[in-house]
Amino acid sequence: MFGVTTSDDYRPVAWMGRYPVDVTTMLVGLHVAAAILTAILVAIGAGSILAHLQFDSAAVWSGQV
Repeated sequence: MFGVTTSDDYRPVAWMGRYPVDVTTMLVGLHVAAAILTAILVAIGAGSILAHLQFDSAAVWSGQV
């Protein structure tokens, strides 16, 4: 609303012990975990699993989804 000087947008969504956890912290943690998992899969030779996660618009148009 106009004229409001305080905002609740900066409050944490959770607490881990005494430390606040923000949504951005959770998103960064999720991306880091996904990157580490991807690196491990590629390193052990199981990178073909990641092919199932790729978006292919040609497959969508041909109805293979």
